[in-house]
Amino acid sequence: MLTKAELEEFKWTVDEYIKLGMSGDPAWHKQLENVSARVHLNRLEALEIQLQEQVERIYRGREPATREFLAKLYKDNYYHNVFDVEQGVGIGLSFTRLDQKRLDQVVQMPWTTDNRTFSDRIWTSKQTLLNSLNRNLTQMIARGEAPDRTIEVIANEFKKDKNTVGRLVMTESAAFSAKARADAYADLGVERFKIVATLDPKTSEICQDMDGKHFAEKDREIGVTCPPFHPWCRSTDVPYFDDEFTTESLRVARDPETGQVYEVPASMTYEEWEKSQADKMNRVSRREKNVGEFSSLPEPMQKRHVLKVSKDVGIDVSGLTFKIQRSSHLLALPHCGIANGKQIGRIDLLPSAFKSREELIRTIYHEKIHVEQYRKYGVKYVQENRGRFEKEAYEAEEAFIRKLKKEGKLK
Repeated sequence: MLTKAELEEFKWTVDEYIKLGMSGDPAWHKQLENVSARVHLNRLEALEIQLQEQVERIYRGREPATREFLAKLYKDNYYHNVFDVEQGVGIGLSFTRLDQKRLDQVVQMPWTTDNRTFSDRIWTSKQTLLNSLNRNLTQMIARGEAPDRTIEVIANEFKKDKNTVGRLVMTESAAFSAKARADAYADLGVERFKIVATLDPKTSEICQDMDGKHFAEKDREIGVTCPPFHPWCRSTDVPYFDDEFTTESLRVARDPETGQVYEVPASMTYEEWEKSQADKMNRVSRREKNVGEFSSLPEPMQKRHVLKVSKDVGIDVSGLTFKIQRSSHLLALPHCGIANGKQIGRIDLLPSAFKSREELIRTIYHEKIHVEQYRKYGVKYVQENRGRFEKEAYEAEEAFIRKLKKEGKLK
């Protein structure tokens, strides 16, 4: 429990929170008032309150800032698309001028099938972060973790939240850009639109398949007939006119090997472009695949693939280096990885780590735990108590895999 003096000081802090939070979440405001009236409070509760206020402060400014950004994005895209269509047909057209009321309506309108607005998604992101922070704080205090380890875990949670919000803003931006295009086309009387994907090797399969398809405006549905089709989607759509005036139009493509941008006919689809670049695409593909004795391993034995997988599932690998061991005799070993005790921070990945995506994720996360143990307790102590620390690493690994599967990041 907090001492009387500590409680008085904490209540003063809470009163400051209440003043700062007047325009924030009403539920949080009420919770602070209840805390302020209490005569007993333990240290864990005090820490949780202080931590939540930091999260509330971040999100207090995040929603209005995102709202303002999306409204401006919609407005800019609307007028830009009007201009593009007018240039394409060569005449000025009548269209609706945007006012604040219409912008407010657009920003509050859900675009997904679950009828959730961007405000709903931001609130969900906040709750996920708070739940994760409180769970980790409780567990680490119960285990008696050192303060520096607790700080590291909390900092990583905020870093993961930043990545989550980044993905949310990028996806919402793509959706509002699509909405601006749709409204501009409707006001200008455009009847059909065509999907335009990015012509490069990184384009997703769904965008490859949708490229060049055209639909009636009445059939426009974000995520189904028009982009974004997935998070970080790079596809867009343009007015479709089936006439002789568009036969000389061009679109850009990216060379699979050099990355240089060049022009191709606008009528060329992704499938046609891919066939025209077959030799280059095959050479790039070969560089992405394992060869020789390792050809049966589905996960590429490459550092950039290891780093990409780590980023995709939220494993912070800063301060780590990876050495991929490619000796053929290692194929027979069941071991997947080794946290190097002489070069702390180096993880050696053996061929068995690349037999599946899940195995690679497990290995990276498991060996990262050992690196953290070495740094915290020293190599000698960890090796002398190998059973205890190996159990801890396996438990953390299993918990992480369960979390990924629950979030749908791993099947």
